[in-house]
Amino acid sequence: KYGTIERGRPLNKIGAHAGNEVNNDSIGICLTGNFVSQEPEIEQIEALLSLISYLEDQYGKPLKVLRHRDVFQTVCPGNKFPWPLPGIDTEEDWKRNLVLRALEEKLIIENHDPDDKADKWFVLAVSLNLIDRILEL
Repeated sequence: KYGTIERGRPLNKIGAHAGNEVNNDSIGICLTGNFVSQEPEIEQIEALLSLISYLEDQYGKPLKVLRHRDVFQTVCPGNKFPWPLPGIDTEEDWKRNLVLRALEEKLIIENHDPDDKADKWFVLAVSLNLIDRILEL
């Protein structure tokens, strides 16, 4: 609380924060508070953003940041928790950016909801567009 960062398990140890399928290749970050009933303090958000930035520097790449509820059946962190976090790519951002890039590269011809299932015809159309783009080079 109040923006203090405390270390739990070492980074080289598997956590117990979100179930076996997620724990093996992720880092759990916990903020103290009940964000169903109150918003986190600004110092907490600033410390969280600082910690994410530090971890991205340590790993040399942007991290995919998810909430507990994105990987486990829970309301955590609560609706009072600000989401998406400012300046942090979320899974939703990544998906939207992928669709926008596919539009720019003319792999698709219209915008799509990134969570829609892709039918075989769609995959084939994208593949043919990709082949056309390669042949243009």
